[in-house]
Amino acid sequence: MSDVQVDEFTSQASSLGLKVQVFGRSDDNARAFWNWKFLSSNPDQPMTRRMLGRACDVRLPTRLTLAECDVVAETILNALNARLSN
Repeated sequence: MSDVQVDEFTSQASSLGLKVQVFGRSDDNARAFWNWKFLSSNPDQPMTRRMLGRACDVRLPTRLTLAECDVVAETILNALNARLSN
């Protein structure tokens, strides 16, 4: 997926009520090494940068039932399918 397609997917998921954060598409995600301002030297890591540009995070509280987890999974698939059908 291109950056535009990733943004469309996260937007579609959001419109379905599910917040999906892509690690490398967020200015404040701690998993993105370029946000690590505490390092004096922080060389670019292109392969890691590419991977983080597609790795997603969805909050899954421990209280969710299996049926609720199924709804989350269905919502992700619906957002992907909507994105792919355009």
